[in-house]
Amino acid sequence: MTLINIGLNSDSWTIGDVSDDVPLTLEIQRRLKAWGYDVGTPDGDWGPTTQRAYGAFAKMYRFDDRELSPAAARQLLKNVTPPIATPPVTPAPKPVMPKMLRDVGAQLITWPIANLVDNVSLALDIQRRLKIWNYDVGAPDGDWGPTSQRAYAAFAKAYSFKDTELSPAAAQQLLSNPTPPKVVVPPPVVVEPIAPTTLKALADQTTSWPIASLKSNATFTKEVQQRLTVWGQTPGVADGDWGDKTDSSYSAFAKAFKFEPNQISPAAATKLLTMPPVVIPKDVMPKYPIVPAPALPANLRLISQGTRDFPIAQIVTSLNLAKEIQFSLSAIGYDIGTADGQWGPLSQKFYDRFSLAYKLDNKTLSVRSAKLLVEPEIPGIPLVLPAPPKLAMADYQAVANAIGCEVAAVRAVVSVEAAGSGFYSDGRPKILFEAHWFGDLTNDDYDDDYPSISSPVWNRNLYIGGVGEWDRLYLACTLDRAAAMKSASWGLGQVMGFNYKAAGYGDVETFVRDMHVSEGKQLMAMFNFIKSNGLDRALIRRDWATFARGYNGESYRANAYDEKLQDSYNYWVSVM
Repeated sequence: MTLINIGLNSDSWTIGDVSDDVPLTLEIQRRLKAWGYDVGTPDGDWGPTTQRAYGAFAKMYRFDDRELSPAAARQLLKNVTPPIATPPVTPAPKPVMPKMLRDVGAQLITWPIANLVDNVSLALDIQRRLKIWNYDVGAPDGDWGPTSQRAYAAFAKAYSFKDTELSPAAAQQLLSNPTPPKVVVPPPVVVEPIAPTTLKALADQTTSWPIASLKSNATFTKEVQQRLTVWGQTPGVADGDWGDKTDSSYSAFAKAFKFEPNQISPAAATKLLTMPPVVIPKDVMPKYPIVPAPALPANLRLISQGTRDFPIAQIVTSLNLAKEIQFSLSAIGYDIGTADGQWGPLSQKFYDRFSLAYKLDNKTLSVRSAKLLVEPEIPGIPLVLPAPPKLAMADYQAVANAIGCEVAAVRAVVSVEAAGSGFYSDGRPKILFEAHWFGDLTNDDYDDDYPSISSPVWNRNLYIGGVGEWDRLYLACTLDRAAAMKSASWGLGQVMGFNYKAAGYGDVETFVRDMHVSEGKQLMAMFNFIKSNGLDRALIRRDWATFARGYNGESYRANAYDEKLQDSYNYWVSVM
């Protein structure tokens, strides 16, 4: 996310969400500095200095300093000519998406057809008016398909409108009484119909197609095989090859519904695309009223937030859901190929591997499966839900006792050096995956085949940032679990996994498990690392320059880390 995206949108971001996005934080720091506010050196870390600078900016322009609104984003992006006391001009409200043709006709905005077709009520209104104007849209149903687009294109051409948009003038014309203009009709051009590539395309036609002319299309054949399986037939593996099993299965289906067995009609295609009814044996008397099977949710996120599991055989009948699963499997490292929604042996093989890694049922898409496809975890290391515990005073006191320093000194280090929060909102620890360390720990064996997660040198462009780093970590875990966990920095202190011994642990697996438990565990690991590097004595003496040099390197002076630590310590002493 960038400032320009937020400025063009209508939603505000909380500062907590902003601070999780390193590139966005860095952009805000640079713009605040351009406006003359003191943010130190822009480094992508939203700390107290950045918050004070943003608070001063927000106060000047009357924004809420707890959020980043579109108006605040646009103000930051302006040329630096800050007014003395004049508040910024409130931008014009974003136009409201029209619901009916009369809404479009009353506006001054021309809307792209692509922005409107998902609005069922508007699509239905347009279809009904086109039908009144004698254009063929089939049965008006609110689903904007090829037939509706062809009808609108013919209408637009007749009245000199663009067929890719709906202008107020076009809406008003559709709403008026039909008075079709006189058009010189050229002689009809006979065009050979193009063979359909999907069942939906065939269902939208009026022509039946011989099976002999369709079976050479592997994509179409695979879809027919999948739908025949849903209808209880046995065409074998959905491999796109129309063989004897597929032929006999379609013949049985056609016979059951009185279709021609040697061709596929629009009615047969439509029947294949529907869900078969639940059949109850006549000799079985239901104890309770029969409840129809629930409709499939629209996407994986909805399934992950629900309570119902679904058989894979039902899931893969939805092109969009199958495509989402394929895309998620590909994102976390399975070589699924193109995510096209066609569920074949390759898709099932990698779903089997994914299920095995998490010990899940490979014949079902459960709530847990959907969540892990959207938000991958390290297999075998559970999250703390609903939310890992935040830092408490007892955590600061425990660390101070272990170091032998003041609690205020611990809080000063956390305020200046820690990540602000140790977990993402979904319960996973904050991480940053380092490809050059993974390459080093695996002897660069994966540099060529997996360049996004394994590199011989440090490369800033490989970072995804935020929760996207977990996709990279999961992929690395499938190649070398221990090296992957050692190659990420973890939690509040962003302690690298290969420093597990310095953090107080005997092995990296136990270290990573504790990083999932609480911010208190993360805090203790951070200060164990500090103690292992001999910086505890500087904390005890409150020698901030020595501590900053050891923790941040020789560049600490340029970033004034010693001064920031002193200021933060003074603050905590005053309030404790």
